Amino acid sequence: MNRTEIYHKYLDNVTQTKDQGLQGDSPWGDGKITITKSGDFSCSATGKSGTVIDFIGSFNPTMTNAGLNKVLASELVWTKPHLESILKSVDSFKNDAPRLKVASEKLELPKSFLKQVPGFMSTREFQYSMIDHYSPSGVPLTVSNFSLDKPLARTIGVPRMPEEISETTFFVENSLVAKWITKQLKLTALPWPKEDDLQNYHYDQLLKDKKVIILYEDFSYTYSDSFLPSLEAIQDSVKSFSALKYRDITQGTSFVKWIKEPENQAKLFEKAQDCANKPLIPQDVYQKSIYSSTKEELTFAQGYSRGFFFYGMNDGNIVQSHPLDIHSVDSVEKKFDLSVVAPAEESRPRSVKLSPSTILNITESVSNVSPVTTYATLRNFISERIYFGENEQDLEMVTLWILGTYVYRLFNAYPYLHIQGPAGSGKTTLLEIIESTSFNGALASRITGARMMKEINDTKCTLGLDEFEKSSGSQSAANTQILNAGYKKSGRYLKMMGEGENDKYLDLYSPKAYASIGAIKTDSLTSRTLPIWQQKAPSSLALKPWDPADRTTEQQITSIVEGGYAIGLYHHHYLQYLMATLPNKILLPSGLSLEGRQRELALPILVLANFIDPSGSLEATIKDLLQAKLAATHQDTIRRIKMFTNTLREWSADLDDFPHATDEEMVWISNKVWGGTAILSEFNGKNNSLYNWIKTLHSDVAIKSVWIPKLDKSISSIGIPLDLNINNKEIRSWLKLNSSSEDDKPTT
Repeated sequence: MNRTEIYHKYLDNVTQTKDQGLQGDSPWGDGKITITKSGDFSCSATGKSGTVIDFIGSFNPTMTNAGLNKVLASELVWTKPHLESILKSVDSFKNDAPRLKVASEKLELPKSFLKQVPGFMSTREFQYSMIDHYSPSGVPLTVSNFSLDKPLARTIGVPRMPEEISETTFFVENSLVAKWITKQLKLTALPWPKEDDLQNYHYDQLLKDKKVIILYEDFSYTYSDSFLPSLEAIQDSVKSFSALKYRDITQGTSFVKWIKEPENQAKLFEKAQDCANKPLIPQDVYQKSIYSSTKEELTFAQGYSRGFFFYGMNDGNIVQSHPLDIHSVDSVEKKFDLSVVAPAEESRPRSVKLSPSTILNITESVSNVSPVTTYATLRNFISERIYFGENEQDLEMVTLWILGTYVYRLFNAYPYLHIQGPAGSGKTTLLEIIESTSFNGALASRITGARMMKEINDTKCTLGLDEFEKSSGSQSAANTQILNAGYKKSGRYLKMMGEGENDKYLDLYSPKAYASIGAIKTDSLTSRTLPIWQQKAPSSLALKPWDPADRTTEQQITSIVEGGYAIGLYHHHYLQYLMATLPNKILLPSGLSLEGRQRELALPILVLANFIDPSGSLEATIKDLLQAKLAATHQDTIRRIKMFTNTLREWSADLDDFPHATDEEMVWISNKVWGGTAILSEFNGKNNSLYNWIKTLHSDVAIKSVWIPKLDKSISSIGIPLDLNINNKEIRSWLKLNSSSEDDKPTT
C-alpha cells in the first residue's frame, strides 16, 4: 500500500490532486490538508507540515519513534474498507437480539452495556472483538480479539495509551473488562502491554508515581504475553504495584458481577494495598511453572479444544477443523499446548475409520455438499430400508442422532437410543445402518465383552447393542457398566489395573444405541434414553434390502460419513452458538418444560434440528416427539393441563360474571370459583393441592386474600402470572385479559 493511502483513514472528503497527491479536510480545524505523492503533508489551516510519521505522531504525542514506525507498518497492511467493515459488524451485533443475549449470558455483562461499547461477538468460538482506537474521521485503527477460553486480547494494529491516566490505573487482559472497570470505578483501565509493546511508549514515564493494579485470570500465558515484562519496566517509577488473581479476591464469584458492589470495590483496594510491591516472579521460575502445569487433555478419536475440533485418523495423525490441517500427535501437543489421550497403535486401523483420503474427499466436495444435503441423504437412506409405521417421525430423530455422533464431544451428555419393535421389524438392520453411517460405528456383537470398554475408551465409537434383553453373565455386566458410565462427558469407569497397563480409568462417554423387543424397565436407562419404535413392514411395502457390500450402498454410506465429518470440521462453532441460544427451560407445545436431565437429553437433537432447518419446522417436529417420548412419565400433568385449559376457556366465555382481579403481572382467581371444576376434582376438591400443582407450572404462583370487585370483598385467591404459557398461549390470552380496568385491580 502507498503511504498516501494512510491518510484516507484520517481525513474526510479526500480527493486526488493533479500531481497524484491527495487533498482533504484538515483534522485540526477549518481548511484543507495537502499530501504529496511521497506522503508528506502540509496543512493550510494550522501551518503544520512534515512526513507521514510526523502526521501520525501528532495524534500520538507520547508515542516513541519505534511505536510510530510500528503504527505506519501496521496501517499499511489494513485497508480502510476492511476496517470500516468492522463498524458494520458492530452495528449488526447491536441489532441482533439472539446474539446479544448469548453474549450477555456468556460474558455475564448487561446487554445495555454491550450495546454501548464498540464491539461484537462472533458465533465462531464466541470470539469478541473490540474497537480500541479510532482515527479523527471515525475509522477503526486498532481492534482487539479475545474469547472466554482465551481472555488475553490479540490486537490488530498498535495499542494506544489514553491521553489522561488516573492516579490509580488498572491493567487487565482485554479492553472489554477494562471498559467495565472504568464504568464501575471511574478509573483508567486498559489491557496490559505485552513485551513487544513496551517499545511503543516510555511506560515508566507515563505511569510515574501512579498506583498500578493488575487483575488476571491465571498464570497461563507465555512470559512475553504476561504482565510481568511491563511490571519490570515500571516497578521503579510507579508509586506502587499489585497483581491480583480474580478468584483470590472474588472467592469464585464472577468478577464482572462482584465489582458492581461498593463493598467489594473497597475490598479490591484493600487487597491491592495488602500485596503492594511484592517481589516479581523471576522469568525462569515463571516459565517452569507454566510448562509444568497440567495440560488440557484432548481425546484422540474426537475432541474439542482451543477453539478447534479434532478427529483422529487411522494412520495415527490428527486433523484439525477449518482451516483444515493434519498434524502428528506430538505436533498437536506442542502447537496447541495439549495432552493427547491416544489409543494403542494396533487398535487404530480397525476401529478408527477416518483416513487421509476421506479428508481429501471432504475438502474437494465441501463447497458442493451442505449439511442439509447430508441430512436428506441419510434420512432417505434409512427410510428406504426401515419401516417406522405410525411412528414415522422417529425417522427425523434417528437421522439427527446419527449426524450428532460426529460432534457429540461438544455436548456434556449425549442421549442413548432404545430401538424397540417386534421380531422381524428390522431392529438389527437399523443398528447395522447406525454402525455404518455414524462416527466410528461398532456393534457389540462383533466385540468381546472384555474388549468392549477398551474399544469405547480408545475410539469413542458409536456403540450398538443388539438383543439387549437377552444379554447375560459377563456381557450383561459389561453392558450395565457401559450404560451407567457412558452417558456424560464425566463418565469414567474405574478399572482393575492389569499387568503393563497404565490407565486407571476408562472414558466410556460415547453415543450408544441398544435394541430390544420390549421395554427395558430400568430407571437409570429410561432417564438417559430416547425411545424409537419400529413396526414390521406390511407385505405390500417393498423396502430396499440392507446390503452394505452393494456398490451403490457403499457410495451412499461414504457420502454420508464424509458429510458427518464435515459438520465437525466446518460447522462446530455454529453448533456451539445454537447451543448457547437454547433457554435453560425448553418449552414444549403442552406448556411443559424440559430442564435438568431431560433438557440435557434433548439438547443435542434440538441443536442439530436448528442447524439443519433454521426455519424452526424441524425443531417443532422434534419438540412434538420429545413431548411424546420424554413426557410419558408426565401423563398426569398433560391430562391436568388439558383440564386446566378447558376451565380457562369456559371462564373466558363469560368474563363479566367471572370473579377475578388483575394487576400488571397477575390474575387473582377466587378459591370459590374453582369449586365444581374438573381440574379441582382431579385434586379431590382440595384447593391447596390444586395451588401446589399450579405452582409447579410457574414459581411466581401465589395464594393470599385479595379484593375481588365482582364479589365486593376480600377473599382467599390463587394468583397466576399473566405470562404463564399453557399450550403456547399465555394466561392473559386464555382469559382475554389484554388490559384491566382500575376496578379490576386487587387490594390486599
